[in-house]
This record gives sequence, C-alpha cells and structure tokens, in this order.
Amino acid sequence: MAAVQGGDDVLTPSKKSTEACRKDLESINNQLEASIRDIEKSLVSMEERFSSSNC
Repeated sequence: MAAVQGGDDVLTPSKKSTEACRKDLESINNQLEASIRDIEKSLVSMEERFSSSNC
C-alpha cells in the first residue's frame, strides 16, 4: 500500500493547503483591485484631457 500512502492529501486538502489557497486568492484579489483602481485613474485622466481639448 505504499503507492496509496499520502493519496488522501491530494484528494482532501489539508487545512494548511486550504489556508494557503485562501491567502493566494486574497493576494490575487488585492492585485486585481489595485489594477482596477489604476485603470479607473487612467480613465479619469483621459476623460479630463479629452474634455479640456478642442475636440
């Protein structure tokens, strides 16, 4: 049964791996939120430049 040993860890994530996944997801979420804020700032800046131009 040596081949099966540890197999449950793959099918049933341990608390540690679940916590690590949660932290990874939080990190990705924070990066996405920061990117969205940067895009919003860029859009506002573009809008201001466009509205102040003679177009």
